[in-house]
Amino acid sequence: MLASLGKSPVAVSVEIQLLGEHAALATTLGGTGQLTVEGDLPYLGPVPAADGAGAIAASGWLSRAGGAAQASSVVRSWQHRFGARLCSLGIDTLVVTVAWPPMTPQHARRVAAEHFAFCNDLADMVPFDEYAAELVRAAVWGFWWD
Repeated sequence: MLASLGKSPVAVSVEIQLLGEHAALATTLGGTGQLTVEGDLPYLGPVPAADGAGAIAASGWLSRAGGAAQASSVVRSWQHRFGARLCSLGIDTLVVTVAWPPMTPQHARRVAAEHFAFCNDLADMVPFDEYAAELVRAAVWGFWWD
């Protein structure tokens, strides 16, 4: 049925669309815990979409991040600029793997500003400078809203 719509099913799960070393995490015992927020069980949910950003929009995801369209446009931008791949989407969580993370502290600070704008709960959880330093070469970005 999805093929008749001209779209491939994109599964919102840690088991789909993982590349390289991230695929190893998904296949090792306890590895999915590094790609999802603690306590969130990974569920597989096929969605008729061409990519992860489209899957967010197609699923109608509602969270404190805003509407599905807003989150989808942010993730789509990260897909193009950082090679981001959606690997987990929960009620109040979103996790992407990143093929081309920021490599310098200056670039990481600009990306951290985007993250804080997207997920304002980050400001309550970690100081900005500390968060920005952790983004240098970070291959997994996780977001959560309380």
